[in-house]
Amino acid sequence: MVDIYDIRDKAISILSPVISIELPQILDAYFAQIRKEGGKKKTTVKSGEGLAKLAKRLSTTQENLKKMNAGKLKTWGSVQGFNAGEKITYQESNGGDKVYFDRIKSASIGEEVYLVVETQFFQNKKININILQGKEKIIADIDKPIEVIQNGSSVQKIECTVGEFDEINNAKNKGDFKDWAIAKITLKPSNETKLKEWEDAIEESEKALFYLLVDAHSPNPEYDKLLIVYHGHTKDEANSEHENIMNYWLDVEEKWFEMNVNKKVTIRLTRKWQTTVSTIGEFSIDNSDITGFILEEKGPSTTTSGLERRIPTGTYNLVWHNGTRFKNVLKLYNSEVPQWRAILIHAGNSAKNTEGCLLPGGSRKKDWVSGSQAKLKEINDYVNKVGIEDATIIITESYEDN
Repeated sequence: MVDIYDIRDKAISILSPVISIELPQILDAYFAQIRKEGGKKKTTVKSGEGLAKLAKRLSTTQENLKKMNAGKLKTWGSVQGFNAGEKITYQESNGGDKVYFDRIKSASIGEEVYLVVETQFFQNKKININILQGKEKIIADIDKPIEVIQNGSSVQKIECTVGEFDEINNAKNKGDFKDWAIAKITLKPSNETKLKEWEDAIEESEKALFYLLVDAHSPNPEYDKLLIVYHGHTKDEANSEHENIMNYWLDVEEKWFEMNVNKKVTIRLTRKWQTTVSTIGEFSIDNSDITGFILEEKGPSTTTSGLERRIPTGTYNLVWHNGTRFKNVLKLYNSEVPQWRAILIHAGNSAKNTEGCLLPGGSRKKDWVSGSQAKLKEINDYVNKVGIEDATIIITESYEDN
C-alpha cells in the first residue's frame, strides 16, 4: 500500500502564453455490478430465405444463426435452414450487448463484484487497488488490506489496466470504458477455515465496512507521483477518516462499502452449449466452492409442458420434492413455471433422462454430463446445511461453440 498526500495545495502559476498540461487524473473509484442489455434480436424467417440470404439480411453469420437457434435448425439432405415463419434469435456481427457498471454499496461474502476506477489521460496504464478494513477491526486490522480472489488467485493487491477488460471487448459501447480500469473479484479468502472466520466475525458484528486505496503511480514509475492527480474525498468532506489522503475512496460516512453474510442458497446457472439434442451450462453456488455442469433439454425455451424443451431463463424458487419416483431432490418454480410441473434437479447423464428437469454433473462432453450422483449429493448436502428458506436458482444464457 502507498499513501499519497494532497498535492492540490501546491499552486502552479503559468504566465502567458497558456500551456495546456494534461496531467493524469484518477477521478473516481467504487464497487459495481455488471449489467448487460440488448444485443440479441428476433426476426421471422421469410419464405425462400436460406441461411446465406438470412445471414446477409440480418448482418450476421450463418454460424451465429445456427448456434443461437440450434433447437430450431432443420436439415434437408445436405442443406440446413429454418422453416418459413419461424421466429429466430440473432445478433449482429458488429457488436453484442451494451454493458453497464452499476454502483453498489454492499455485497455478501462469496459474491462476485467489480472494482471500477475512472481516469483521464491515463489510457493503457496499470492501476493497483487495495480493499481496506474501515471503521473498526472485523476481518482485518483497521486500514489494512483484505484478501480476495482475482482470476482464481488469492490477492491483496488487485491489478487492472485502463481500457483493458475481457468482459467489455465485444460490447457495443466498449468505447465508454476506454478510460476505466475494471477488475472482477470474488469477496472471499482462499480457504474454508478463513472463510468461516470471516462469516463468524461479520455475523457477530452484523456488518463490516471497507474502503478503497487506489495506487496509480507505483506500477507506472515513469510518472512523478506529484503529477498524478487523485480526486479522492476533499478536505472538507464530512466525517472523513483520512482527510489529507487523496487516493482513498469511500472512507466517509454514508459511503462505506458494506460486506455482509448471505445465509440463503443461490445457485447460478449459465447455459453455454446447445445442440439439437440438449443444453449444457456451468453452475456455481454463492458462498461456496461448489461448481459443475447442468444438462437440460434442448431449446427453444418454453413454459409449455410435455414438449421436451428446457424452461425459460429467469429466477426460480427452490423447495424440496418428495415424490414416488424422486425423493429429497430440489424442485424449481416461479410465476410462469408452477410447482405441479415438477421441474427437478436430479441425477442423470443425457437428454433421455431429463424430462424437462436439470441434471448436474462434475464433467461434460457433447450432450452428456458425468459424475451426476456425486454432484447431486454435493448440492443437496449444501442446501441441507444452509437451509432451503429463500433458496433460488438463477438461469442465464451466454452460448459458446461446443
